[in-house]
Amino acid sequence: MSLRIPLRHLHAWISALNAARLALGARFGIEEGDMDLEMGEVRSEKDRAVWKIHMYGWLQEVLIGQADRG
Repeated sequence: MSLRIPLRHLHAWISALNAARLALGARFGIEEGDMDLEMGEVRSEKDRAVWKIHMYGWLQEVLIGQADRG
């Protein structure tokens, strides 16, 4: 399975992912020290938000990497 995102939409996707990460951080009061969560330690809604922040960041990296490849 694949998801094709037109290059002209890339900036919007990256911006939306960043906005989601910021919103999660603000909503759950996430601080820098909270970001060290091990993935096996997801025990609360705040932990789940940290996990999502990490995943959205990973998606941003993938999108940027694909854009760099052309």
